[in-house]
Amino acid sequence: MSVSPGLLVERVRQGEPAGVDELRRLLRRGVRFLAARSLPAWQVEDAVREVLDRVIRGIQSEDLVDPLLLLPYVRTHLTTRIRETQEKQLTTMPSGDALTLRPGAGERRGIVQGILCGLSRRERESLSRFYFQRYDDERILRELGMPPAESRSLRAMVRTRFRELCQQSAFGTG
Repeated sequence: MSVSPGLLVERVRQGEPAGVDELRRLLRRGVRFLAARSLPAWQVEDAVREVLDRVIRGIQSEDLVDPLLLLPYVRTHLTTRIRETQEKQLTTMPSGDALTLRPGAGERRGIVQGILCGLSRRERESLSRFYFQRYDDERILRELGMPPAESRSLRAMVRTRFRELCQQSAFGTG
């Protein structure tokens, strides 16, 4: 960034419209590039706009204390937005063995069902309780008698596999 982050952050903090516009202009391309690596093309612009809005609000509310941490601050907001979007992409599923996505989800339904079919009943139940019923880890571990490391490992493996399959498909490459 060729512009002094300290001066730019201070201009945004003071509510200067030109400073806000300059910050958006300087960060938009990089945020778009990073978002496009993880999100379908049709979601990128909304993500960019929301991330920049969050960053500006954060600067104005003085959440960003050190202007030299501007870029990590932006990346943190972008990572959060990507994670939120990816979690929303998994459509609500009923618990138990009748795990299906709502009609019209098309190719994504096939991917999710393929992944779920490769899991044991206990693993499917754990994922359903965490992602769709929003149970906390302690409750899932207690009810299923599952060790914490197994639960974390299972979720990480399924997220990674789902992301790989989505990127291989038409909707992942947008």
